[in-house]
Amino acid sequence: MYSKSSKGALTNPFSNTRVDSPFQQHIDLDAVHRDAFIRITNLIDEIRGDKNQQSRGAVVLGVAGNGKTHLMMRLARHTLKTNRLFFIRQPNHEEAVFYHIYSRMLESFIEPIPDTEYSQLEYLLGRSFSKIVIKTLQGRKTLNKKDEHILHGLSQGQLNIYTVLGKEGSETKRRNWDYIERQTLQWWQESYGFSDYACNIITGLIRFCRYSDANKKELVRRWLAGQHLLESELQAVRLDNWEAELSREDFALQAMVVFGRLSVVDEPLIIVFDQLEGLKYNQGLLIRFGEAVKELFTHVPNCLMLFNLFPDRWRFFRQLFDASVTERMGQYQVALELPEKTVLAKMLALKLAEVDLDSETLFKPDELEIILSHGSIRSVLNCAAEYYRYKLEGIPLPTNTLSFEARVDRTLQELRQEIAELRQHLCLEKKPDAVPLNPVSREVVSYIEQKQGQLAAVYSRKQIISDTDDLGKLRLILDALQPLYGFRLDYLRLGRRRLPEHVVIQHQQQGGKHVGSKKVAVAFLHTDAYTFAPRIKNFNQLVVEHKDIRFALFRDIREPEIKSRVGKGEIEKLNTTENGRFILMDRPQRIHFELVHQIISDIQNHDLHTEPDQVMPLLVEMIGKEFWLFRAMGGDHHEEN
Repeated sequence: MYSKSSKGALTNPFSNTRVDSPFQQHIDLDAVHRDAFIRITNLIDEIRGDKNQQSRGAVVLGVAGNGKTHLMMRLARHTLKTNRLFFIRQPNHEEAVFYHIYSRMLESFIEPIPDTEYSQLEYLLGRSFSKIVIKTLQGRKTLNKKDEHILHGLSQGQLNIYTVLGKEGSETKRRNWDYIERQTLQWWQESYGFSDYACNIITGLIRFCRYSDANKKELVRRWLAGQHLLESELQAVRLDNWEAELSREDFALQAMVVFGRLSVVDEPLIIVFDQLEGLKYNQGLLIRFGEAVKELFTHVPNCLMLFNLFPDRWRFFRQLFDASVTERMGQYQVALELPEKTVLAKMLALKLAEVDLDSETLFKPDELEIILSHGSIRSVLNCAAEYYRYKLEGIPLPTNTLSFEARVDRTLQELRQEIAELRQHLCLEKKPDAVPLNPVSREVVSYIEQKQGQLAAVYSRKQIISDTDDLGKLRLILDALQPLYGFRLDYLRLGRRRLPEHVVIQHQQQGGKHVGSKKVAVAFLHTDAYTFAPRIKNFNQLVVEHKDIRFALFRDIREPEIKSRVGKGEIEKLNTTENGRFILMDRPQRIHFELVHQIISDIQNHDLHTEPDQVMPLLVEMIGKEFWLFRAMGGDHHEEN
């Protein structure tokens, strides 16, 4: 009668109540927020029909857990065959907002189009470049045989650009792609003028399309992320490195302008900004985000930008931002109200059908009324999950799912338990071997385990890893936990020299005096080989000059290995100092770091209903107190774990 997993455990159809990104797959009932969905798709139609291709903004308003990201999932499911959709989580570094948005766009680009062998990026580029070439050729009075062959192939289907231009490695394919590259660049310059950034980005995008070899595609992807390549790598993909002092913010904005303009010949782009609630804890970053959004509306055409927000946070944004920002962001407002109980009941029934059950069989009428009386979709599902565990696994119900009489009875039971624990503490009774987790702690542990599993599952996927992003994540964690651990934060300087992104964690003794051995500097250096050597060299000088600080310099193990003689020499120098270590952040370290960041971020975004002081003991117990982040926050540092 009951569904079981491969391990034989009962499968709770209500256990996974949160959509983390629009590219996930969850059960979806069209009746939930149907009007809101129709309104958003109508906005896409408006942009498509706008001869000026002006971008539009819409604020999607709803309380925590009321289906904002789930609605974006439905939007992705219905539009990915035609439109490109990008998912942008909260930026976390004031000096890298554009690059953060652009990096998340690149990550969204690799998401597959359902029922095809192509990614979002391959769809956008294939369709755009094909339409550009077709329009160019159709405008000519005469065509040669090559023109006719290409026009015929692309006219049969725009994605034929990947199949009809010749066999891999053949001279025919090389000549045809060179031809498409010339025609596209000519179209770009005639339409938008000449720009080094834009023309180079167009060239790189075409190279990404023309190569079938996965290694070459990866080189181009790294190049598109603004990284420098080795000379041999550049020759393999026929590209030139970016200028030495590349402004990543300027580069990222120009790249997004290119995407927007390419979409003009295809379909409007959809940019979803989600998980923005934590910005209220960093007003400087929030203001910079507002400025960046204004620039996007000004320079990037043919986009629908959606901002998922709590209603009270939108009111705060409107008070803080200039009207030129809020009027573009909130040009349209889409409010997500709690669905009617009849719709919620259908949603429960749809989920129960997965395990061959129905609501009438599982829930009594008064129990179903309690479940449906909650104030958000997620809380309804969470309550249903608790009743499911109670009915099928015998796990007691949390207090908030009980009737008044049952809550009184539960309170008396908890008082008896507290008295028993007090007697044990006073050695009046023998202490039992183990005290079970209370229902709230059990729920949080389950949530943490679920997040850890999700992070482990996506670890091997292509990601844009940057120093600024990792430092921003670390700062979010430290700012949230500062009152709990009592440390202060600082930064080091070395004149005008560029240093790795870092923060110094200072611990206080009674009286407010700082102890030298209680300072820990955590830094990140994921950059390419070109900028790695000079920055680690400057970092090493700091290590020598500040003997009272313990230094840890992290580099993600998935980034290209440092092979240059100078870079390897500086790594060796750092590791031979008494107070510094170079650490390759391996898979467990990365997952644990991301897990702590995700949990703190979810608390700030009201996706996890607990407080940092309640969740940190659970994280420390699950991850281990030797984890470098916990040791650094606790006033110590260890180069492992």
